[in-house]
Amino acid sequence: MLNPCTVCGNTNYEHRAIKHVFTAPNGDQILIDNIPVTVCTQCGEQTLSFETTEHIMEIVKAASNHTLVAARKMPVYEFAA
Repeated sequence: MLNPCTVCGNTNYEHRAIKHVFTAPNGDQILIDNIPVTVCTQCGEQTLSFETTEHIMEIVKAASNHTLVAARKMPVYEFAA
């Protein structure tokens, strides 16, 4: 059973996978895809488990040290209006 949402108090959640850009300690920006999150169905607040947060920290550290095994190259475009 999940705790009530810390923002709105709702107790209904959905499980989703998101992607997010992180900045490594060396300044490199990295995109991590398929991050499991729990999302409040009322306000949209996203919550990560302790284990997920630890794993993200390991990935970011490995990216900073350039020791990642499963890295993919992708084009990056800047939004210009």
